[in-house]
Amino acid sequence: MDAKVELQNYKKIVDKELARYFSQKLKEMRDFGPSAKGVVKSIREMILAGGKRLRAAFMHWGYRAAQPSPKLRRASWQDDEKIVEASMSIELTHIFLLIHDDIIDRDDFRHGIQTIHKKYEKLAQRFYKKTDPEHFGESMAIVAGDIAAAFGNEIIFNSRFAPENKQKALSKLQEIVTNTVSGEILDVMLEAKGKATEKEVLEVHRNKTGQIYN
Repeated sequence: MDAKVELQNYKKIVDKELARYFSQKLKEMRDFGPSAKGVVKSIREMILAGGKRLRAAFMHWGYRAAQPSPKLRRASWQDDEKIVEASMSIELTHIFLLIHDDIIDRDDFRHGIQTIHKKYEKLAQRFYKKTDPEHFGESMAIVAGDIAAAFGNEIIFNSRFAPENKQKALSKLQEIVTNTVSGEILDVMLEAKGKATEKEVLEVHRNKTGQIYN
């Protein structure tokens, strides 16, 4: 098995499911008004603009590796679509963290497109002359991240697994977010101080990117 090819194939599968998911969410939001739907469209645009889908793929392969029989472990994604659907959750959780991280880092672009806070800042400059455009952009991006986080939890909550497994998955997902945000907190503090020990730098990387979960 060529891991790179498998990852590319899985990315196509997950991207198709993500596009379908957002189409359905936008239909469900018909009574929420154009502003809320616009934010959801911005999340959709960002998540589909790039990303390797490594997290979703690891979630999928980890699930297959944990199957009790060799036959189930060898099964293709078509044989168990429920884990494909559930794996979208980690991608939405990741994009929620990235949207907020872009505000913190003051990034203008993500995956080759404007970051959400920058997009809404420019919108305010054109149409909302009485507001602070930077604050408006950051405010809209914060709530966009909040919505993406809610979607990530919702996907697991509505997945086709046993209730006890969904509870465990949701609990683990919150643990992941807590650890990642803890690393981000330290990262922000160290940047403000202008110095860091080797131990502190390693702690940032461990919590943000290197944590191992059982």
